[in-house]
Amino acid sequence: MKNKLIKSLLIIISLLGLGATSLVSANNHSDTGFHFALGGIKPQYTYSRPKTDATSSYVKVLSLHNISTVTCFMVGPNGQNVNSAYVDIGAGQSSYISQYINEMGYTSCKLGVKNPYWVNKSTVSGVWSPDSI
Repeated sequence: MKNKLIKSLLIIISLLGLGATSLVSANNHSDTGFHFALGGIKPQYTYSRPKTDATSSYVKVLSLHNISTVTCFMVGPNGQNVNSAYVDIGAGQSSYISQYINEMGYTSCKLGVKNPYWVNKSTVSGVWSPDSI
């Protein structure tokens, strides 16, 4: 009887432990590629991705054509202002972008990319992630 009770308690404790571990979710720090043709002053935006924590976002510019830098920033899922930093990044460079997406209650975000030299037509390729850690 005592062994049966101990086994039952161990099973219950194990099941509770498994349930608690399933509540932990990983952040969204995997890189997704982007490629834009830029011209004029209008920014281009990636598709929205889930944002799971309050860390900075990450971007790496892999290649640029006809310009030396692009300006990168973050917006909410429908283009909302999230008090993002605006960061100028050159080819081969990466940066973390501070923003308040999570703190403002949004659960997803987009990367915005614009040409600071709006008179030059250009292309940019890179990778980004909503969460940095």
